[in-house]
Amino acid sequence: MKLKTPVIATKTGGIPEIIDDNRTGILCENERPDLLASAIKSLLDNPLLSKQISESGYEEFKNRFSADIFINKHIELYSKIKRN
Repeated sequence: MKLKTPVIATKTGGIPEIIDDNRTGILCENERPDLLASAIKSLLDNPLLSKQISESGYEEFKNRFSADIFINKHIELYSKIKRN
């Protein structure tokens, strides 16, 4: 996401909370190499889709996971802890 590269990941752990399927990346079922191959082929065959997913993923990264966001969330958390 940060590198403006389309992300293909499995629907395991917290990944589905980070990747919005077909918007900020492509999610595949775990242990389904056929679906992984299909997702890769889809992006290779459709450069426009690849670019759209890459750009959406980058925007999502900037809005949710950039260093500034990370730091500000920690400052807020520490401030709340200090007040209590």
